[in-house]
Amino acid sequence: MYEIMKAINNFFTYKIEYSTFEIVADGIVGTFDNTYLAGMYIVLNGTYLNDGVYKIASVTSSKITVEETLTAENTNENFYLANCKIPQSFIDLSTEIATWKTNNTGIEGVASESIDDYSISYDTQNGTGWISAFYDRLTPYRKMYNDFETAPARNRYRYGRC
Repeated sequence: MYEIMKAINNFFTYKIEYSTFEIVADGIVGTFDNTYLAGMYIVLNGTYLNDGVYKIASVTSSKITVEETLTAENTNENFYLANCKIPQSFIDLSTEIATWKTNNTGIEGVASESIDDYSISYDTQNGTGWISAFYDRLTPYRKMYNDFETAPARNRYRYGRC
């Protein structure tokens, strides 16, 4: 899902936290300002090893446990943690894209090639892969800029730092 969200510049973020958290194998430990619920998705950005989208399994006051396995990192570095409001239609579409990618391995590139006088042609039905195959259905979700490119400026304004 992270690859799809990155391609369309939309992580469906609701609120972004920028703080120092500890990432452990099954989740994130720290003090959280935002509301997080089991079944909700979160996105991590700016970590060393764990940038991605994760589904929350459970939440306590000091820990968010995710369904996926993370690589532990305690770097005392700030990174972005955001709760996401992903529409069910997008979740269904990302599942469909994952199935398409599994069933269409090898379609991602060149359909034909000639060496003399160098000629190349692409598969007109599938273009360059899943992005072309699902372009029209992804278009309503696209953003010009992703949330994490504009978040630092919003945080400086919010906290009065310029």
